[in-house]
Amino acid sequence: MGMDEIAILEEKIEALIGYIKKITEEKNYLMEKIAQKDAEIENLKLELAQLQDEKSVVKSKIGEILQKIEQVGLGSPEPTTTQASSELPLKISKEETSTTGF
Repeated sequence: MGMDEIAILEEKIEALIGYIKKITEEKNYLMEKIAQKDAEIENLKLELAQLQDEKSVVKSKIGEILQKIEQVGLGSPEPTTTQASSELPLKISKEETSTTGF
C-alpha cells in the first residue's frame, strides 16, 4: 500500500467520521423534538381529560336543570285570566323610555 492509497483511505475515513457526526447530531435533534412532542401530547391528554370532566359536570348540571324545569312545568296549573291580568303590562310608552335614558 502506497502513500497515495493511505491518503485516499484517510480522506474516506475522515468523510465517514464527518457523516457519522452529522447523523449523530441529527439523531440528537430529533430525539429532543420527540421528547418535546411527547411532553405536548401528555399536556394535551391532561387538558382533554379535564375538558371531558368539565363536559360531564356541565351535562349533569343541565340534566338537573331540565328535570327541575320539567317538575315545575308538570306541577303548576295553566295560568288563568285572573293571573294574567295581574301581570305587569308589557308595552312601554315613549315617555317611559325617554326618562330611563334608553
